[in-house]
Amino acid sequence: MKFQRNPTYRTEIEFELKHSQEEVLFLLHNFEAFFGMNPAVLECKQDVSDPDMWHITEAITLPLGLPNSSTSFKARMNRTSTGFTAHSWAALGVETTSEWTIIPPPQTSSRSSKTGTHTRLRIVGTLQAPFWTFSFVKGQYRKIHAETESRVKKTLAERSPKQLGELI
Repeated sequence: MKFQRNPTYRTEIEFELKHSQEEVLFLLHNFEAFFGMNPAVLECKQDVSDPDMWHITEAITLPLGLPNSSTSFKARMNRTSTGFTAHSWAALGVETTSEWTIIPPPQTSSRSSKTGTHTRLRIVGTLQAPFWTFSFVKGQYRKIHAETESRVKKTLAERSPKQLGELI
C-alpha cells in the first residue's frame, strides 16, 4: 500500500494596484508591516539567530461555537527582486508556501512601467495539511489570505507604502 501524501490546496490570484513597483516592493519587503495587515496575527518576532525566520502567533476561529484559540508557527521569509517567498511550518504537519510577485509590465505598455503608477501583483499559495484537519485548515487559510489581500489593497489605496513605518 502506497502512503498517501497530505491533501494540497493551491490558489493563484493576480490584481492591479495603482502604485509604482518601487512602492509595492517597499511594502512587500517590510515584513513587520506586512504581518500587521494579516488580521489573524497576534504576534510576530524575527528570530535573533536567523533573520529570515519569523515566529508567528495567529488567532484561530474554532467551529461549533467553541472558544477561539491561537497557534504558533515558524515562517521563513525570503525577499526577492520582485517580492518575497514564504514557507511556514505549523503544528500537526500543516505546511504552507506563498509567493508574492510583482509582474513586470509588457514592453509595449506605456501606463505601467518600473516607475509608473500601476503594478500587477501575483500571489500563489499552497497549503498541505493532514486529511483530518484539511477542511478546517483550508477554511482558515482562505479567510485569512482573502482578508490580508484586501488589507494590502486598502492600505495601498489609502497611503503610500513609504508611510507604512507609521503603522508599525
